[in-house]
Amino acid sequence: MMIRSIGIGLFWICALAAGLWVAELVAPQPVVLVIPIYNAISNGTADNVERALTDAIVDPAVAAIVMVIDSGGGDVIASERIYHAVLNARRTKPVFSFVSGFAQSGGYYIASATQAIFAPASSKVGSVGVLYRRDYRDPPFNTAWYFSAPYKLGSTRFETIQHLDLDKGAFAESVYQRRLAAPNPITLTLAELSEARTYLGREALALGLIDSIGGRMNAIEAAAEGAGVADFQIVEAEIFNFWSLFSSDILQSDPATPPTTTPAAEGE
Repeated sequence: MMIRSIGIGLFWICALAAGLWVAELVAPQPVVLVIPIYNAISNGTADNVERALTDAIVDPAVAAIVMVIDSGGGDVIASERIYHAVLNARRTKPVFSFVSGFAQSGGYYIASATQAIFAPASSKVGSVGVLYRRDYRDPPFNTAWYFSAPYKLGSTRFETIQHLDLDKGAFAESVYQRRLAAPNPITLTLAELSEARTYLGREALALGLIDSIGGRMNAIEAAAEGAGVADFQIVEAEIFNFWSLFSSDILQSDPATPPTTTPAAEGE
């Protein structure tokens, strides 16, 4: 009788172990979601990235997020929208970033919102500043339009310069405060950061603008570790960007004529 009881007990133990093994095989692995941001950042980009981040926050399968950035910047408001969306996602899940080529201006602004920035030694990061397209209306009185007030159709060049300075100050201050709290804190002063210089990855590491020299997989593994998962699958979100139809070299070759709307963030 005792032998029979032991046999039954062993049977159930083996059945339980087999069940756990099968469950582990068929259960979906946690996801590290990769969200790409390539070329010029537009409001369309922001719409898609915000949607992907919002979905990731509520999706229990998504354990961590990695922003993969190759952008010289773009629209100021669009970049700021993504920046705040990243900060919001960080409240619930680890968000890391990888610079696959360029993270300048608005591209770097977004990267600075993540918990840690990974970049190759030869990547280009920084350019913390803004540019506006020149407007020769001062104010636009020579027009066929009737208007109810002197500045209804636009600002003077002096007001535009003031707005430019305010945007630059807010941009630099946000990045500076984020990098002070980063794993590799910034060593530049706020004034030095505001010069809008672009640095190679190896320089950026020494100055505290990135946190580690590494590749895309290094960022993904760090994000997974931050989420406490060892086994995971990588899923890349589909983010359509009109400018991705063109060469990124063309888009970033001439900072004087960025393919963005006014105002535009600076890129090189």
